[in-house]
Amino acid sequence: MSQQPTLEQIRELPRVYELTIPESFTDANGHVNIARYLDIHSDAGWAHMHQFGLGEEHAKEGGAGMFDVDHRLRYLREMHAGDRIAVHVQIVERTDKAVRTLQYIVNETREELANTLEAVSLSVDLATRRVTPWSPEAMVGLDERFALDQGLSWQPVLDPDLDLRR
Repeated sequence: MSQQPTLEQIRELPRVYELTIPESFTDANGHVNIARYLDIHSDAGWAHMHQFGLGEEHAKEGGAGMFDVDHRLRYLREMHAGDRIAVHVQIVERTDKAVRTLQYIVNETREELANTLEAVSLSVDLATRRVTPWSPEAMVGLDERFALDQGLSWQPVLDPDLDLRR
């Protein structure tokens, strides 16, 4: 596998979510249960998309929503109860109806990259349950963030088999 970005590089991205891992997130192995990683990523994803008018509260209002259609989860280091974590998000690809993001869970307590989630999400009209273009407002925000993420001096480690259909 290619070299993951350094913590310094990851911290150039927006920090969208923070958490101190509660004891309830751990399993019989004494580390964070795999299902809880998805909970963390889901919460971080909603927080990230909120800035584009696509947050959880927007979806609950019944207008625009997003459906994740593919995930690539990589476990790099264990996380334990009491660890302070931060999630940083990068937009790596976008079309008029889809976005490909990469989330990084940084274990701030241990100063290491614990996990990544590469995801493809589709814009969905929640009334019709059909894929639809992003709203003009969302498109502006996504484009601005995408341009910033593309301007970084480093490249993310991406799954070559995961890309947006054109």
